[in-house]
Amino acid sequence: MFCVLALSLFAFPPPAGSHPFSVDQEALPPIQAGWSIGFLSPIGQEFVPAASSLDAVELIVGNGDTVLPGPADLFVNIRHTTIDGPIIGTSLLLTLPFGTGGLTHFDFPSPVPLIPGEVYVIEVVIAGGDTSNPAIAGGYQAPYSQGRAIILGEPDPFDDLWFREGPAMATSGNCSLRACRDEILAACGSTHRLCTRRCTTLIRSRCIAGECTCDSVGGTPGTCICL
Repeated sequence: MFCVLALSLFAFPPPAGSHPFSVDQEALPPIQAGWSIGFLSPIGQEFVPAASSLDAVELIVGNGDTVLPGPADLFVNIRHTTIDGPIIGTSLLLTLPFGTGGLTHFDFPSPVPLIPGEVYVIEVVIAGGDTSNPAIAGGYQAPYSQGRAIILGEPDPFDDLWFREGPAMATSGNCSLRACRDEILAACGSTHRLCTRRCTTLIRSRCIAGECTCDSVGGTPGTCICL
């Protein structure tokens, strides 16, 4: 079932406090098609990351079906390998009012760990109810070489969803991941790789907030002790 994308193309701004992020993978085809999220699920897009985590996904979504003129509650799952593979991350719920559409930003409550070079799927889900019929945009020109759209649970080799994904930009004021990493190494030691990975995860949110001190685990504030 092909769906004409009913987009008013109003800008749908990212929610206040959303993650600024660095784009790792993207497919930006001309908008040539649209698919109903509710009627054509499972629906999503494969991608192969180069980064080791993601914090945000952006899609082009419209909620303009006048037969079902209600708000659409949407979220995104990140699945490993296939559209029915294990869920390794779920975004925060986002409400798209009727009559709006365009760039739609999904944040995740914590970084989603990824293995660079492996296949993942962005699954787009409408949360319950039958009061709306949102559609997601994509196209078939300039195909994304490392993945395909997934429609009705099946890979579509000729189409891609319009998408961007990537990790949070961990800079605010004088704060940076490098400064945080320097603090990690001072506290944990450069040879403790598992410790360093755990500490890095712990301090990401503090770094984004402009605080370069580590969250503590079994230690005092400002000291990164990994267990």
